[in-house]
This record gives sequence, C-alpha cells and structure tokens, in this order.
Amino acid sequence: MVSDGRALATWLAARDDVALAATLAARAVPPSAAWHDFFDAAEGLLDAASLDRALTRLPRPALAALAGSPADHATTALLTRLALVDEAGSPYAAVAERVSHLLGAKPDAFVAAGAAPEPERADERAAAAAAERAFTTAGALADVLLAGLQAPLARTGTGTVSAVDRKRLVEAGAVATADELEDLLLSAEAAGLAGTVERTWIIREAGERWLASSTAERWQSIATGYRAALPAGLRTADGGFLPAARWPSTYPLDSEWPAEAARLRRTAVRWGLLDDSDAEPSWTGTLRAGGAADASALVAHLPAEIDRVYLQADLTAIAPGPLAPALDLRL
Repeated sequence: MVSDGRALATWLAARDDVALAATLAARAVPPSAAWHDFFDAAEGLLDAASLDRALTRLPRPALAALAGSPADHATTALLTRLALVDEAGSPYAAVAERVSHLLGAKPDAFVAAGAAPEPERADERAAAAAAERAFTTAGALADVLLAGLQAPLARTGTGTVSAVDRKRLVEAGAVATADELEDLLLSAEAAGLAGTVERTWIIREAGERWLASSTAERWQSIATGYRAALPAGLRTADGGFLPAARWPSTYPLDSEWPAEAARLRRTAVRWGLLDDSDAEPSWTGTLRAGGAADASALVAHLPAEIDRVYLQADLTAIAPGPLAPALDLRL
C-alpha cells in the first residue's frame, strides 16, 4: 500500500509549474522552505502545523466535506488543489487526524450551513438612501485618488496609510475616519484603480480614467471589482455571492474572519449594495445572482448630473446640481 507521503509526492511531481506554484501559494509555503525534493514537500504539507493553518482558512463547506459530508465539485477541487485529499477525494491520514482533533474542539465549524433565506428587498426610501450613499462614497474616493495623484500615499509596516497622509486627507474633508480611508483604497485596489508598490499606494491609469467617468460607470467598476475580490468562500458557482447574512459564519475556524466579514459588509453599505439592515436594493440582487453590474436603477434615485455652471458678478461659480465627474475633475 502506497503511503500518503509517497502518494502526495507523486501527485506534486505530476503538477505543472503553474499548478504547483498555485498549490504552494495557497498553502502559504514560504520561499525559504528548506525542501530538496517532492518527498520533502509532501512531508512539509502533511505537517500538523501546516495542516492547521490550511484548515483555519477553509470555508464551512470544505470543512464539512472533510468531516464526511457530501461535497460538490467545486469543494472537492479546492481540497485537492490544497493537497488535503488524494485523487479519490479522501483526506490524507494526517489531515483526518487534524480534522478529528479540531472537530472535538469546535464541532459546529464542521456542520454544513443550511439554505439561507433570500435577503429582504430594500424599500424605495432605503434604496434611495443607499444610492445617495454610493454617490457620496464615489466622491470621497475621487478625492482620495486625486490626492494620490498629487503625492503617493505612504503606508506603514502594517499596511495602513501613514498618520501624516491620513491626517492630510481627513483635514481636507476627503474622508472622515481612518477606516473609511482604508475601505476606499481597498475598493480601489479591487477595481484595479490603485495598487501598492513597497510602502506606497499608487494610482493606476485605470484610476485616472475612473476619475473622468460618469457616476454610473464609476459605480459599475467598483461593484464589479468588489464582487471579484470577495473570498472564495463567499462566491457561488454562478459567479455571484452569498447573502450577507451568511458571511459571518463562512470561515468558522479563522479568528480574523469576523473582522474581515465586518469590513466587507461595511464596504457593501458604503457603496449602496446593502442598507443598514442588510436589505438589498434591486441592483444588488442582480449582482449577487452573477449578473453584470447595472447602475441604471441606482442612478435613477440621484439628481441629474449638470454639465455647466453659472458665473456670478464676482466670478464665483454656482452649479445647480451635482457636476458631471469630468467637469468636476477639470474644475
């Protein structure tokens, strides 16, 4: 009978470079790992500490599958890619042992989630408030991106914006809090508008184009990026995502997940995808079901954008409504 170590080493050796790199990255194997061959790699991946790290980051359906519940194709593929099950879909003995240990400590984590009820539909008033909040958030992100174009935003060792730049943006009225600033930059990163280089946030060309886009185009770009960047455990097979009520329990072994789930929900509220009670406007239902981001219903709740201003005798300008982003940017 072939040992688990040999079976895993053989499986690793048969992977192409891209697939092998994906497995090692997903298992958070450091570049400094002192492995000489695939047998060393197999031994390292089946080490108890390595397995515990991998199990901690698994979504609930994968944990339930390892505990014996039926698994769909996507879950089996995930467990296989993470080198937690063999080619027949059975957990390696070392994996089964760690699952048994964790099952005794946190049995609820290995229970498959039941079907979640459909989220409540936001009424007209709540939808209008969500649309207004999205509009305001888009304006705040525009201010942050403009500030980043003028002078790249510095990051601390923990990844947050430096105190100096944070204070500058708060005093300028671009954002109100540090959390808002971080949420906006992560939204921009998910949409490809900004990125990090060493200890600096830089604004990409897509970010400059976004600044000149209409409100509808701005929101669609952010909403599409937000959905694409959601953790795998929140995504559905049809390209959508789970209802927000399911998010907090998706990664039951990860102690950092509650804070991340709260951030994701907070960001969804900022961009008008949810209201304060987690009810969904119509545009969110379409996006959650895997459809394209369509801002037409959202924009219908907003005043029309104005493409001109009126000059007074003292040469001050008055806009009788929200300016079109391209004109606002030019001014």
